[in-house]
Parts: sequence; structure tokens; C-alpha cells
Amino acid sequence: MYWRLLLLFVGALAYDWKKYEGELKKEWERLLTRGYPETMVYDKGDFNTLADVINPNGAHKNSILWESLVHAREWLAGATLMNILDKMITEYGTDEDVTRYLDNYDFHFIPVMNPDGYKHSWDDERMWRKNRRNNEGSLCFGVDLNRNYDNNWGAASEPETQTVVDYVMGNTNPAWLVDVSMHTYGQYLLTPYGDCSLPPNWDTGLSDVVRLTCLAIEGTYNTRWDCGNSCEVLYASSGGSVDWMMATAGMPYTFVPELRGNGFDVSPSLIPLSFQEMWNGLVAMMNEIMSQNP
Repeated sequence: MYWRLLLLFVGALAYDWKKYEGELKKEWERLLTRGYPETMVYDKGDFNTLADVINPNGAHKNSILWESLVHAREWLAGATLMNILDKMITEYGTDEDVTRYLDNYDFHFIPVMNPDGYKHSWDDERMWRKNRRNNEGSLCFGVDLNRNYDNNWGAASEPETQTVVDYVMGNTNPAWLVDVSMHTYGQYLLTPYGDCSLPPNWDTGLSDVVRLTCLAIEGTYNTRWDCGNSCEVLYASSGGSVDWMMATAGMPYTFVPELRGNGFDVSPSLIPLSFQEMWNGLVAMMNEIMSQNP
């Protein structure tokens, strides 16, 4: 299902990452064929599953996972993540932060975890959230993938969830370190657990990462974000991806940024703003994590 390919200088295909795109698969293929560094190695799976950005030396390192469009209507999350991915590929070797991160970690991206739901949000119902599971015998269509992980009553019943679980559990050497699951909206930075309990490393590192990341995001445009335990800051939940990533997959740092805006259907003019504050947050996050894990 997954294979590795070497990105070559094959000419640039221009794409405006400052707009929303319903056919992200097409733009993903364009991303693969733009003029990227010849030495960058890129692992690519089916578009709706995974991509894996790896350091040019080919040696696997501890891993960072970024995911978006778990909920179909959250278009800003997908657009923001694609801008982050674009920067990390195009600026390796020229941007000091990008180069340092890719030299020390493997970055894995899931830009569209919910492909059928995402397509449905473009074709039929803009506010669609779940996947497109036909629940036989029920009037309710679809399953919420962010309540489906096998943690605190999640059933792990859906192929999208199972794909991610299999990938994460099948690639544990070297270890996973970070998961960032981007959502919208509300300007929150949330951490486990959804039952209001705190992770064991909250006072020994995680809280510092949250604080510094939040300050960096807020400082970008002088905005206010609420940051901390998801249950205390927002509401109780179960079966969420970041809870499973920490409790079962053993990742010590897992986060849900709920991006800017006052709704799900927001102007594409917010994309560059969202990208810049998330990039600044990523830099602060990675720098603190690296200082805690020399």
C-alpha cells in the first residue's frame, strides 16, 4: 500500500494553496511533481490515507504525525495542513527550522482522513461532519471518526480509523513522539484526556509545550486562544484520536488545535492567517519538545 519515491526536479506546477480545493487528490499529485529538492525522499500511500516525509539520508527517526479533515466540513484544517506540508517539502535546505526538524524526525501527514465525507461536503451537504457509513436499521447516517478510536468506549469500527491504527501500530520502531490532529473552529489548543484526567507527563513536560505553543500562536496576530485539557477547556468526550494516540500508541505529546474562525464555512482569506499562526505554533512546539528530548 505504501511505497517510496524520490522527488526530482521535474518543473513547477503552480497551485494556489490560499484557496479551498474539493479535489485535493489532484492537487496532491501536483504537489508531488513540483520542483522540490532532488534529495528529498517521500513516502506516499493512497491519497486518503498517508504520506510520509523523510530526511534525505533515508534513516528513519522518531515520528511526528499530523492529520486533518477528520470531520468533513472543517475545510480550513485541510488547507492549513497542506500549506504546512508544502513549506516542509519546498524549504528543506533553505529554511533553518524546516531543515532541523526533518533532519531529526520523520513527519507523517494524513491530509484527508475522511475522504468520502469530505467529498460529500463539497457535492451535497456543506456542513456534513461524519463519514458516509450506511448504518443499517438506523435513520442516522455516518459515523463520527473522532469518537471511533478504541479508547473510552470508541468502537474502532470504521475503515478510516482502522487504517490509521494499523499504520501507527505497524510503524513503532523508531517510536512515535507527537500527534497533531487539526480541527475547526474556536481557537483552542487541546490535550488529553477527554474524561478530564491529566496525562502522567502533564507536570513534567506536556504543560510547558502547551503553554509555549499557545503563546506563539496568540502572538502571531494578537489573538486569544484557550489552551489545556480538552475536557476542562471545552467538553468531555470519548474515542478521540489524540486520546488513543497517547494512551494506546504511547505518544507523549498529542494535541488538537481548533483553528481560527467563527464557523465551519469561513472565507479562504483565513487560510494564510491560519497557516502562519499554526506554523509559529509548530516551531514553538517542536523547539520545546526537542529541548525535552535531546
